[in-house]
Amino acid sequence: GDLIIPSTISYNGTTNSVTSIGECAFEGCSSLTSVTIPNSFTSIGVCAFEGCSSLTSVTIPNGVTSIGYWAFRGCSGLTSIVSNAIVPPVLGGEVFSYTNNYCNVTVPCGSLVAYIASSWNNYFPNRITEGLSFDLSVAANDDSFGSVSVETQSCNVRTLTATPSSCKSFVAWNDGNTDNPRTVTIT
Repeated sequence: GDLIIPSTISYNGTTNSVTSIGECAFEGCSSLTSVTIPNSFTSIGVCAFEGCSSLTSVTIPNGVTSIGYWAFRGCSGLTSIVSNAIVPPVLGGEVFSYTNNYCNVTVPCGSLVAYIASSWNNYFPNRITEGLSFDLSVAANDDSFGSVSVETQSCNVRTLTATPSSCKSFVAWNDGNTDNPRTVTIT
């Protein structure tokens, strides 16, 4: 099933924050299919999910800075990892060994170069992509004059193209810009 790890644990009337997954905590849990780790976590321990063969998706929060040796080793069903960590977490040895060769990793907008330069790329060559940071919808003021299309260039760059109807010509966007196509970068 799905595992949502709590960020606090109460015991004997005392509530404590949880910031890491301990060594071998879920090792060999063959029925585990997805894991969502709270934003308060900073590390994933050695062998934490080793051998969880039914695990298909993992979401790693922004605060995680390290993932221990063999943490996801043998997770052969893994197809999707979403890492919300802007700085790639440091990986121990063989973290993703014997995982699915088709597993894709989605990282925050602007972090792709850092992940490719890190040891993450050793496990997921050509399978790390940036998550789209926004959706953009566009429309012509009057469809009889033409249409507008949007093409995604990267997580924060879109290209807008105005296509006039026959016997019409493009003059400008509503803000006065005359570039067509027009590149828009959102920061």
